[in-house]
Amino acid sequence: MTLEQSLIEVYRVAAARGPLLLGCSVVIPLLGTLATWIGRGGRTDNDGRALANALILIAMAIFIVFLLAATVAVTLLDRSLLQAEWTLLLTPIVWLGLTLWGVRLVFALEDLRAALLLRDAGLLLATVAALLWFFSQFRGWGVVFFGGLMQLVVIVALVALFIRSLLRRIRGGS
Repeated sequence: MTLEQSLIEVYRVAAARGPLLLGCSVVIPLLGTLATWIGRGGRTDNDGRALANALILIAMAIFIVFLLAATVAVTLLDRSLLQAEWTLLLTPIVWLGLTLWGVRLVFALEDLRAALLLRDAGLLLATVAALLWFFSQFRGWGVVFFGGLMQLVVIVALVALFIRSLLRRIRGGS
């Protein structure tokens, strides 16, 4: 069995259980929110915070796997997302959305390390995507910048510092 056949078989098995997976994407975040709320009610709220961070990290991991699978399906297997099972497309989005909504009911997202990681990773991804788009607009060796050389140096330095600070925050640095 080739890797392509394996991926298609995994998709078929998941598509056959699409409604069950969509139901799990609703029930598990709600149960996790309940567990977080119970964990917050103890002597300290450390248990609740740990559960909330774990919930967010699990939802992020599921969403990242979904994005990778969609990218592989579109780019390598030449499949269209419009032909995919709608429950499989909706499951990770619902899971992440309900997780963030439920955890937000219990804790402020600014107080959770996983939520800050999600924000910083999203900013980094958007910045890198914007840079890739910008550099894809140039064909050949000619680059025209309407401004001074010093302005170009300042812009490049600011973008580099922004990316560096995001990477430091993601890695847990100051």
